Amino acid sequence: MGETLGLSLFLSALGIYLHAISIALVIGGSTLAFLLEILSLIRRDDIYHQISYRVVKIVAIVFAFGAVSGTIVEFGLVQVWSGFLLIMGSTGLFPFYLELIAFMIEAGLLAFLVYGWNRFKSRYIIIGLIGAISFGSNLSGALIMVVNSWMNVPWGMGEYIKNIYPWAPSYGPDYVNERLLNEILNLIGNGSGSLSTHLSIEILNNLVDKYGPLITNPWAAFGGMYVWVSIAHQLLATIIVGVSWYVSILTYRYWKGEKKLLNPILDIMLILAILMILQGIVGHDMGVQVIKYQPTKFALIAGLNESGPDPVAGLTTYGDPNHIFPGFEKFIKDTINKYGDSSDLENMSILKDVLRAREYLPIIFPMYTTKIVLSIVAGVIGILFIYVWLKRYIWDLHENKLVFLIWIFSILVTIAASLGWAVRELGRKPWTIYGLFHPEDLLSMVELNIFTAGVIIGGITLSLLLMMITIYYAVWRGERWV
Repeated sequence: MGETLGLSLFLSALGIYLHAISIALVIGGSTLAFLLEILSLIRRDDIYHQISYRVVKIVAIVFAFGAVSGTIVEFGLVQVWSGFLLIMGSTGLFPFYLELIAFMIEAGLLAFLVYGWNRFKSRYIIIGLIGAISFGSNLSGALIMVVNSWMNVPWGMGEYIKNIYPWAPSYGPDYVNERLLNEILNLIGNGSGSLSTHLSIEILNNLVDKYGPLITNPWAAFGGMYVWVSIAHQLLATIIVGVSWYVSILTYRYWKGEKKLLNPILDIMLILAILMILQGIVGHDMGVQVIKYQPTKFALIAGLNESGPDPVAGLTTYGDPNHIFPGFEKFIKDTINKYGDSSDLENMSILKDVLRAREYLPIIFPMYTTKIVLSIVAGVIGILFIYVWLKRYIWDLHENKLVFLIWIFSILVTIAASLGWAVRELGRKPWTIYGLFHPEDLLSMVELNIFTAGVIIGGITLSLLLMMITIYYAVWRGERWV
């Protein structure tokens, strides 16, 4: 079980990160193409339109390969984490269904746009199509984040989780069928076996006939403020990273001699600077939601083994830098007080969960701190480019340095976003669904080994390599971009 679980978690993480490359390029690219078309009209400069066409071609190529890598990630949910479907098939029903509709909008309109680019007489038709594609890609990302947000903050559970973990908050209204959920948790036996080994279709049907559906409100995942702040935070991060990659490509071509790209580059950096400022505001709101709904995660990112102050969080959230936030010492104490002290206390599953969460402290705290530092540095670079946009002569004086700063900015935001996602995912461990189910509870009973993992990794890597080669020959290589 241990080796299979470790490999399963590794493969899922690898698949998500590699798929994230295509997500950033599609969401960031479609958003950038839409903005470039608007700038083309405002500035009456066809250069922006020409760049937009190149970006759309890249988006179309990446979308095709992204559909493949996304399928791999989806198969991971279905095949590797089969028990996951019982929970998310209830709460994630409508978000996933609506995401498929958004995906359909992207696929259909993107093909139509590429085919008809030189056939449309009106530029407004192109802007409308790109806008619809951008809307579809962002909507698709938002709906996926609805599901992921519910895994972090299971809204609609009411007091259910709080009744298990005394330090946990309440999660909104009570939409869960507690009798059915208790039966499911009893089948797992406190982590003694995966749900898939205990729950056959016949057993599940009998339980549903006896107790009713698991979730009484299929829209529960859309409830609460956490999901909406989470969507804004993640979409901004995705757009910033994706657009930074595109502007890095433009900057390279500028560096190699295509000087007409300067104005679009500076305009894009201005847009990125504004997005970074917005991300700082939304990031604060995200932190407030984590403090409220994920106490163990905040203790991890603040490094609170013992309860104590976090001056920045205390000042920005409560107006008091000396505000005391609960640490793991309090979570352990509250758990002991609820369940009593005994000689076999270390074997209690509830306390064990808290101790397992605390094991991530040496990982999450430095990871989150590094992410914040890199984000601040990237933000300073963004603000610098606002000044450069206002004073164009600075570019002429420091051209090479500013070119390298754009590349550094792209690297910084990419690393920061990658660390941010790792903190988001590891921060809710040891649960796959915060406070409810552990990874081992939802794992399929399929033995994984190094050879099998190698085949899967090889397939994903090959797909990514083919995508890069296609972009190089279909878009990059050849004539000037403008």
